[in-house]
Amino acid sequence: MSLRKVLFVGIPGAGKGTQAKLLIPYGFRHISTGQIIRKAWMREDTIVMPYKEDIEAGSLLPDKEIFELIDGEINLLTNEIGYVFDGAIRNIAQAEISLKRNLVEETLYFHLDEKEAITRLNKRREIEGRKDDSLEAIARRIEIYKRETLPVINYMAKKLIPTIVIDASKNILEVNQEILGVLILK
Repeated sequence: MSLRKVLFVGIPGAGKGTQAKLLIPYGFRHISTGQIIRKAWMREDTIVMPYKEDIEAGSLLPDKEIFELIDGEINLLTNEIGYVFDGAIRNIAQAEISLKRNLVEETLYFHLDEKEAITRLNKRREIEGRKDDSLEAIARRIEIYKRETLPVINYMAKKLIPTIVIDASKNILEVNQEILGVLILK
């Protein structure tokens, strides 16, 4: 069986990370650029340290550095049936790189209203205290998403990458069942 290479894309707060973690018991590795960037700056990795303040303000890490971190995660694959990219492809340039390198074979688009996304991110900020969930950073991340990430969905579809729309407004279990129906039970 070939490795499943799945991209989760959607507005910040749509639940991509939560759903990716729920796929781990089914044999998927969760590759979250946000998570690997946070781990990298906690260990003061030379790849991210020059960009730490920008990232905390809601900006993205440059493509070269993002793909260095992604390569490190993919190299850790052992017995997984595949991986889920969560936040790894955030613009057309990254989508092009990922397709040239054969890193994505299917896309799940988490559709969620912007107002609901902001509500969820505010709750996460209160619970987790993440610096990248400040009110200013949330507004900046959503603006970047609308301008740069949203076009990735159409780009992938034009490149004949199967794209499935997931209704991210449902509760966690309902969304998980929909994803399992797409990735595991098909």
